[in-house]
Amino acid sequence: EFHQRAASEYNLQEKIIKELQGELQKQKLLAKFQNQSKQLKIEIQNKEMLAQEKTAKNQRLIIYSMVGGFIFFLLLLIIIIKENRQKKKANRLLSEQKKEIETQASQLLMVNKELDKLSIVARETDNAVVIANPEGDIVWVNEGFIRLYGYTMDEFIAEKGKTLAGAASNKDFDQLMNNCIESKKSHTYSALTETKNKEKIWVQTTLTAIFDKQGNIKNFVAIDSNITKIKKTEKEIKELLQTAVSQRDQIQEQKQEITDSILYAKRIQAAIFPNQELINQLIPNHFILYRPRDIVSGDFYWINNIEGVTVIAVADCTGHGVPGAFMSMLGVAYLNEIILKEYITHTGVILKRLRKEVIRSLHQHGKDDSTKDGMDIAMIAYNEKTGEVQFSGAHNPLYHVRAGELNVIKGDKMPIGIYDKMDKFTTNELKVEKGDQLYMFSDGYADQFGGPKGKKFKYGAFKRLIKEISDKDMEEQNKLLGRKLDDWQGDYEQIDDILVMGIKV
Repeated sequence: EFHQRAASEYNLQEKIIKELQGELQKQKLLAKFQNQSKQLKIEIQNKEMLAQEKTAKNQRLIIYSMVGGFIFFLLLLIIIIKENRQKKKANRLLSEQKKEIETQASQLLMVNKELDKLSIVARETDNAVVIANPEGDIVWVNEGFIRLYGYTMDEFIAEKGKTLAGAASNKDFDQLMNNCIESKKSHTYSALTETKNKEKIWVQTTLTAIFDKQGNIKNFVAIDSNITKIKKTEKEIKELLQTAVSQRDQIQEQKQEITDSILYAKRIQAAIFPNQELINQLIPNHFILYRPRDIVSGDFYWINNIEGVTVIAVADCTGHGVPGAFMSMLGVAYLNEIILKEYITHTGVILKRLRKEVIRSLHQHGKDDSTKDGMDIAMIAYNEKTGEVQFSGAHNPLYHVRAGELNVIKGDKMPIGIYDKMDKFTTNELKVEKGDQLYMFSDGYADQFGGPKGKKFKYGAFKRLIKEISDKDMEEQNKLLGRKLDDWQGDYEQIDDILVMGIKV
């Protein structure tokens, strides 16, 4: 039993030992395996590290290659861009140079053309052209110089000297040359000189200094023109001017004498017209617009009273100025004789007698007589007591205004003078009332040119104007008529004598 137990324990211990040995063996194997695994893992890790290092190295090589390639590409790009810019710059410079060359070629062509023109001018002109160097020595003359003076350049230098100053006919030439240099402008002078044939000629010289780009004198150019004919013409003009001045003075003296005579004639004409005192006495309420075109007038008015009848005439004689004035004085003289001496107050008879005297005085014969001198006239005979008015007219009418209404009483269509058919003058009779207004006039007002279109004023406008102003007093009517005439006439000349008479009953 003890042996059994001991054997059992021994067996158990042996079993345990074997198990322990087995376990130890397992542990050794496991340790060995783990060690080998670690070694293998280390080897794998080493291989992986080597592979990673190799990969990293390869990557670095690739990166370095790429960076190097990029840097190379960048450098290459910079070089290409730089070369391209240089090429563009070179092309631009070439283009600019080409344009400059083309411009210079064009300018050179123009210069050559101008030189050709100047060459033709210098060769063909009759003016003498002389070119001198900066010292003033003559170096070239054109063919015009030879034609003008008769000298070749060598002949001229041999006789007159080689300098412009020495050859010039103007004693102040040196001063003129200095003025050209200082002002850098051309200077012109005239001088009397002599040709090779000893002919005296007048020459106008234009002296010009030519400068280079630096402002230094390059040449002097003198251009001589033959102005002998001009000088002769100037002399003739001067003589003619002196003659004209003398004649002008004579004409002015004659004009002054004529003007003085006309002014004296004006005083005579004014003396034969009715004086203002008589007019105011016979027709207190009236106006007279009287504007002669010249100093004396062919229009006239006449007024006087015979046995209670006031006879008034407004006449327009043929012509104006002195001829018209003579005719007006003739008319006044005959009216004085017919009315004041013969006591005739019948208007139709007065005009018939007046026509007869005018025809006789002017020696007019037959209806085809070329002398058509005479007058147009409007005449009234007013009896203040009865209010009766007679009117007769040779061409000219009478305007009768009552309460703003205008009535035209026409005159006969024949003048005071020779005419184709000389009938009796019509005697129109009318009764006037207080406040009525009568107007007689010549054709000067209606025939005056003016206005925006430069046309005549005309009788229609004149009639409307009379009607418009008829409500004003006589003095105001006179002012309005004068103002309207001035406005209408403007800058136009007065073409005829103007006479308008207004009477308020």
